Amino acid sequence: EPSDIDDIVLVGGSSHIPDVKKRLKDFFPGKNLCQTVNPDEAVAKGAAIQACLISEGEDNQLSYTGQVSDVTPLSLGVTKQKIYFSEIIPKNTPIPCEKIKTYITRHDNQLTMKFPIYQGEDPIAQNNYKLGEIEILNIPPAPKGEQKCVVVMRMDEDGIFTVQASMTENRENQKTISICLTQNRPEFTVDELNEECEPPEAML
Repeated sequence: EPSDIDDIVLVGGSSHIPDVKKRLKDFFPGKNLCQTVNPDEAVAKGAAIQACLISEGEDNQLSYTGQVSDVTPLSLGVTKQKIYFSEIIPKNTPIPCEKIKTYITRHDNQLTMKFPIYQGEDPIAQNNYKLGEIEILNIPPAPKGEQKCVVVMRMDEDGIFTVQASMTENRENQKTISICLTQNRPEFTVDELNEECEPPEAML
């Protein structure tokens, strides 16, 4: 909730835009925007710290004792009931992370369970970005709802996203897929980006 935020620190080039500041003030009523930090220098310093953290070898003369944690930029999940997006890892989850969710069969004597994997925020799965798909086969026949499948999603520090699905009654019946999210970013056309944008408003 906006009331849970103590300080709003502006960083990055977009924080210079007056309309951005106005929207932040409207979203966080009664909160003052912290502008004591140079927004451009903050980005440069953060990039330098990240470079220090990932650098290896004796030539690295820099040292940093603080802790920097990346987060998932968008939610990650699977398709539910062939239509809806079932979120498993919420956006802004600190990395590395692991989340688990259990799904049940929807039909009597269902023999397979398919999980298309998506990244995004839309409640309709197909409106998000598809990353891959995982399917469990050879499920023993049973009344609907009795057979359960556990889906585990993991994200490591290098952006390697792993999805594992396994039946609760037979852990050997499982499938795993690994996706490098840094190489599987969604590409949008200009028309798609325009559809996502709000109608233009007068800039202050």
